[in-house]
This record gives sequence, C-alpha cells and structure tokens, in this order.
Amino acid sequence: MSNLNKEQWAMQQIEKIKNSSDSRVRYKNVRPITDIRDMFVSSAKLYADRPAFFVKDEQGGPYRAVTYRKAKEDVEALGTALLSMGLSGKRIGVIGENSYQWAITYLATVSGVGVVVPLDKELPENELLHLVQEAEIECIFYDKKYEEMFRRMKQSGQTKLLFLINMKGSEIAEDTLSQKSLLEIGYNLLQTGNRAFLDAEIDAEAMSILLFTSGTTGLSKGVMLSNRNIAADLMSMVTLVRIEKEDVFFSVLPIHHTYECTCGFLCPLFCGASIAYCEGLKYIAKNLAEAKPTVFLCVPLILENLYSKIWKAAKKKGADKKLKKILKINHYTKKVKLNLAPLLLKSVTSVFGGRLRLLISGGAPVDPAIIEGIQDFGINCLQGYGLTECGPIAALNPDIKRIQHQRVACLPEWNVRLWMSMMQALEKSAFAGKTL
Repeated sequence: MSNLNKEQWAMQQIEKIKNSSDSRVRYKNVRPITDIRDMFVSSAKLYADRPAFFVKDEQGGPYRAVTYRKAKEDVEALGTALLSMGLSGKRIGVIGENSYQWAITYLATVSGVGVVVPLDKELPENELLHLVQEAEIECIFYDKKYEEMFRRMKQSGQTKLLFLINMKGSEIAEDTLSQKSLLEIGYNLLQTGNRAFLDAEIDAEAMSILLFTSGTTGLSKGVMLSNRNIAADLMSMVTLVRIEKEDVFFSVLPIHHTYECTCGFLCPLFCGASIAYCEGLKYIAKNLAEAKPTVFLCVPLILENLYSKIWKAAKKKGADKKLKKILKINHYTKKVKLNLAPLLLKSVTSVFGGRLRLLISGGAPVDPAIIEGIQDFGINCLQGYGLTECGPIAALNPDIKRIQHQRVACLPEWNVRLWMSMMQALEKSAFAGKTL
C-alpha cells in the first residue's frame, strides 16, 4: 500500500471520529497515524523535549527522564544496526522485565526492521524453546538472566537463532552481543549517511507483531497483528478516555501482553505522556510514591490489594469510621461537582503517589463495590475488556459517562454480537473492527 493510501486510510478514521454521533465519543481532537513508526516519529516531533520514559539505572536508584528526542534517536540507531546485520523482514524476539531497553527494541523492530515477537518471561525453558521454534526467531533480545538458556538453544541447532543480544549488559562475548554495542554501531552508521532504517517502507497491513496467548488447552497460540491494527486501536481508545501530555503512566503489568503494551506503552507515547517503570510487584507502593503517576493500568488483584491496604491502614490508626463518614459525604457532594477528596483524603490518595486521577482495570471483572469505593476516594476507576486478537481493546468505560456494574462501551466503529451457550451457560461474544 502506498504512503498516500495509508494517509488516506488514517484520515478516514479521523473523519469517522469527528462525525461520530455516539455520545460516548467525547475526545475528537485525535491526530491521524498510519502505523507505529508514524505515531512515534510524530510524537517525537510534537513533544521532543518532554519526558517519554522515567527509568532507573540501578535497583533502588532515582528515576531519570528520557526525552522523546533521545528515545527516537535510540530507536533509529538500533533499527539501523539491526538492518546492517541482515535482519530485514526477520522475526526478532524480546523477553525481560518492563524497561526502556524492551521498549526501544519493540519500536525499532516494528518501525522498519521486521516482526517483533514479545515472549512471556515467566514461561519455562521447554515452552520458550517451542515458541522460538514456532515463531522462527532469528534474533533475541533478553535480560541477562536468560543468556545461558538462549545460548543452549542456539547451540542445540534446533532453532533458527543467529543473534543473542543482552539488553542491559555492555559486554560482548564470542556468541553474544549487547544492545549498547548495537546502539553505538547504529549511531556510527547514521553519521556516515546510512538511511536504510529511516527510509524503510512499512506495509501497515502485513504482520508486524506475533504474540502468543496463554494457552488453556495446551501450549500458547500465536496471534498476528499489524501496524494498522495498533494504529486503529490507538486512535479509537483515546476518544473515550482523556489522556494529557502531562500524564505519567505507571507500568507494572507484563509488557509482553497487549493490554500493557498497547495501553500502557504505545498509548502514552501517542499522547505525549510519560511512562514510569515499576521495579517489580513488591516495589509498587515505593515506586508509586517516587513516580507520582496520574494513570495506573492494573488487574483486579492489584486493585483489590491496594483498596484493602487503604482500609487496613485506616483501621490500624482507628480512623476507619471517620473515613467511612468522609466517603459518604463525598459521595453526595460529587453529585453537585464538589469533590472533597483532595482536601480530606490526602493520607488515602498518598498510597497511589498523591496525583493519581485514573485507574483502569482489565483482564477480569472487578467487584463493583471496589470500583465505587475507589471513585469515592476521588480517583476515576474504569474497566476495559479486550482480546489479544483485538490489539487488545474491544470495549472500555468512557471516563465521564461511566457505565456501572461491569458493563463497558465498544470502541467507535465496532460491532459486537453476544450469545449464550446452552451447554455451558456462559456468555460469549464476537467482535468486528479495524483493530482485528
């Protein structure tokens, strides 16, 4: 597809948004994007000196900002180096903790190199071997602790692995490389005028992401997504929920899942917001206090644990009855647009870092009472529903007219069909939209 046709497609999506009569589509000032590279390059131009990422150089250290300008330069250098290694059109795997290194590997791969294959860091070696074989991965980026495992895979001759790349180390061995060394190579090539990556053509409809879903009937199954799938999802989701460039997203969910990858990684970059990486589940409270995020994507278990922690702390201080009275009052004053939470509940909202305005839960239903409780604390709490095949968002609570009791609104231009299985008495659903 030509660049003209890609741009026409993007403009058509924006026109549909602007002309939508759906009352839930409230945020229509959305810019057109043709693919993930177009999204990131245009964001880097619009928000060049704003922080794109907040990272930690060492465990327990302070957060350091990485600007959009610097991130774009790193992506271009890494992509240039990968093309110089003959990896055009190849499958490139990535596995590890949520990190800046993971992010630029993903962005470089889908922006002109090949197909990215995010892998679940919790899988055992035998399952990862199966996925490396099935995906025909030729290059793998990994955190240091996986190095020996992938070295064994490569030496076994059972895979197509050619390149092993340590994302966070700097040392180079006979059979391994480092992301740091590739960045240096890429920057040198760019300085000599190499434009292979910068001018690379992107087929927005071709598979650019290969994901493996958690298998309930055996080994994980592969799902193919394109640049266009993700671009459509990004342009649609921000019509239901307001995201500002001043927002800071707190990244704790596994980034290899589309929920975190699209909504907690690509969406903030599309909107000029920032991403702060959590150091791990046991550091959530500590990192929330340090990063002071405004948006937090989570799953019900995390949401329930944080909610429970608030009430346990209040009870320990003998303040639970007082807290209940304040919440009851605030529940009614909010109806006349008077939110007392920032004034009376600072000690409560400090659990979330003190600035949190939006919590979005996905992956499973949440007890409506917990959602209402979080709302009474003055934090907007929404639910989403999605599938890996949808990239992942299929439905989401709008952030103003929230639909109660776990019901969610489909994205613009989506069709949905529901039916009941007589045998299992389970509600089933089928979705159709541009993100599929």
